[in-house]
Amino acid sequence: MNHEGTQLHFSSTAAWKTFEKQLKSSALMDQVSERSLQTEIHFWKKVLHGILEAIIFLAKNNLAFRGSSSNLMDRNCGNFLSLIKLLSNYSPHLATHVERMKKKSISYLSPDIQNEFIIQCGNWVRKSILEDVRRAKYFSTLIDSTPDSSKKEQISQIVRYVQCTKDGCIVKESFIDFIASEEKTGIGLSNVVIQKLKRDDLEIQDCRGQGYDNGANMAGAYNGVQKWILNISPKAQFIPCAAHSLNLVGVNAAERVLPAKLILGQIQNVFLYFHGSTSRWQFLNSKLNCNLKGQSTTRWSSRAQAVEALSEQYWNVVETLVEIINSDDFNADSIAGADAQLNVIMTFKFLLSVKIWNRLLYQINVCSLTLQKESRNLDMASKKLEALLLWLKDFRIKGFKECLLDASAVAEKYGIDSSSGFEDKRSTRGVKRKRLEEKADDSVKTMTNLQKFELNFFNELLDNLVSEMGSRFSQVKSCSEDFGFLWGTAFATGNDEYLEKCVKDLCLRYEGDLDAVKFANEVKYLKYQISSLLPEGKTLKDTLPTDILDIIYQHELQSCFPNVACAIQIFLTLPVTVASSERSFSKLKIIKNFLRSSMGQERLSNLGILSIEHEVTDRISFEEMISTFATTKCRKASLV
Repeated sequence: MNHEGTQLHFSSTAAWKTFEKQLKSSALMDQVSERSLQTEIHFWKKVLHGILEAIIFLAKNNLAFRGSSSNLMDRNCGNFLSLIKLLSNYSPHLATHVERMKKKSISYLSPDIQNEFIIQCGNWVRKSILEDVRRAKYFSTLIDSTPDSSKKEQISQIVRYVQCTKDGCIVKESFIDFIASEEKTGIGLSNVVIQKLKRDDLEIQDCRGQGYDNGANMAGAYNGVQKWILNISPKAQFIPCAAHSLNLVGVNAAERVLPAKLILGQIQNVFLYFHGSTSRWQFLNSKLNCNLKGQSTTRWSSRAQAVEALSEQYWNVVETLVEIINSDDFNADSIAGADAQLNVIMTFKFLLSVKIWNRLLYQINVCSLTLQKESRNLDMASKKLEALLLWLKDFRIKGFKECLLDASAVAEKYGIDSSSGFEDKRSTRGVKRKRLEEKADDSVKTMTNLQKFELNFFNELLDNLVSEMGSRFSQVKSCSEDFGFLWGTAFATGNDEYLEKCVKDLCLRYEGDLDAVKFANEVKYLKYQISSLLPEGKTLKDTLPTDILDIIYQHELQSCFPNVACAIQIFLTLPVTVASSERSFSKLKIIKNFLRSSMGQERLSNLGILSIEHEVTDRISFEEMISTFATTKCRKASLV
C-alpha cells in the first residue's frame, strides 16, 4: 500500500497509460518502421507481379524477350521492356518503379532475373504435371527428335497418362522437356530416356507403353531403344506410331509402282513451275483465283493436299499455262516451261492418274488426321485402320471404273482425247533389259494400253497398299484385341468361358498389376452393373473403354472393380502416335529460331513447357512464385 502512494508509482502508471495510448494510435517508432516496411514489401510484390505477367505473356506466345538495347528508355529495348512500359500506364506501382529506374535504382528487369522467373515457372508447371503422372501411376513415354536452329539434336519428351476424377477420365499427353543429346544409337538414346525418367522421379517399372517412329535406332527389334527399355521394364509395350506407319504405307507402295511415283513427281513439277517465279505465281492466283500446294518429303498429308488442289483446279491450271504460252509478258524460259508442263498434264492418262490418286490420298489422309488426336486409343485406331483397309479392298474392285467415268466426263467436257498419254513407248533399240521369263504372256500382249495401265498402275498400287496395311498394323490390332473383351460387342456377347480365358491371358502379360481370380469375378459382375448405369439409349455393344472407366469413377466403383479399372487405364495409357512430339517441334522452331539460336538449353526447355502446356501455366500462383523468388537468395529490396 505504501508503494501505490509513492511518486514512482504515479510516474510509472502515467508512462504506461501514455504507451498504451500511443500503441492504440500506432505512433510508436517500431510500428511506424514496420508499417513502412510492409508498404515497401507490398510495393515490390506488385512490381514483381507485373514483371511475372509480362514474362508469362511472352512465354505463352513464343515471343522474344530481349532487343538490341537493355535500356528501358530506348526504342529497341525489346518486347519484355516494352511490355513493362505499356503495363506501367495502367499500374501505379509499375509506373513508380519505371520513374525510379531513371535514377539508377533497383530494377529486377535484367536478363538474369527473367531467366530466374522462367526457370521457376517452368519447374512449377513440370512439377504439377509429374505429380499428376505419379497419381495416375501408369504412363507411356513418347520420344522423337529433330535438329534445332543451332544444329543441335533436340529430343522431345512426352508422357501419356490417364487422369481419373469423379467428373470422368481424360487421356493426356503432356510435354515435359526438350533434351539436347548427340546420341544416335539405340543403347545411347535408351540411357538418355532412362536417366531422364529417374530425374523426373518416375519409376520405369510403371512405364506401360513406348511410342516412337519407325527409325531403326528407335524401333529396332534387337538394338532399338524400345528393346533396351523392354529389357529393363518388360511391361513397357512398344507401339509404332500409327500415323507414321500409315505414311510409310503410302510411301513404300508408291516407290514400288513407277507410274504412280511418276505422277506424283509430275504434280510436284507443276507446282514448282509456278512457285519458282513470283510473276507466274501471281498470274496463277490473280487471273483465275487458283492456288496449288507443294509436296513435303516427310508429311504424306501434303501429297493429299497437292493432288486435291490440282484435281479440283485442273482446267484452271491448263488455261493459265495456255495464256502464259500466248502472252508477251513472259520470257522464253517461262513459255518453254509452260509448254512442257502442258504437254504432260493435257493428257487423259495424267487426268485419270490424278483422279485415282485423289480418291486414294483423301481416304488415307482422313484416317491419318483422325489417328493424330491426343484422345485416340488403340481401339479407335484399330477400327479406323480396319475401315480404311476394307475401303481399299472395295476400291480395288470397282474404283478404277469410277475414276475412269469421272476422268472421261472431264475429258469430254474440255475436248481431251481419251487415248492421249497411252501411246506406245518409243523403241529402245540397243538397250538390253533383264527379263524374268523369255516369253511374254500372250494375254498381256493382247491387252489395250488402258488395260495395261489398269494392271501396272491401279492394280499394283492397290495391291501394295493392302499388303502394307496388313503387315504394319498387326500389332495395333493384336493389342486392341487383348483388352477388347472389357467393352463393346465382345464384352456384351462373350460367355463366362471366353471372358475367363481373356482375363488369364491378360494377367499373364501384366503379372503383378492384375489379380486373375478377382479380375474374372469383377468382369462377370461388371456386365450387369454397367448395364444399369449406361446413359439412356446406349447399350453394352456401343460402349467404348472410356465409357466403362468413366462410369466406374463417376459412381465411385473403383473399390468394387479395381482390376477392371486398372486394365482399362493401362490400355488407354498405350500410345497411338507420336503426333504430340511432332507438334512440340513446331513450338521449338518458333521459340528457337535463327534469330534466337544462342538460347540456352534450360531456358529453351522451360519456355517450351510454358507455351505448350499453357493450360497449366494459367494456373500458376503468382504469390507462390514471388515468395519462392524472394527466399531463393538475398535480394536488394525487401520482399518478405
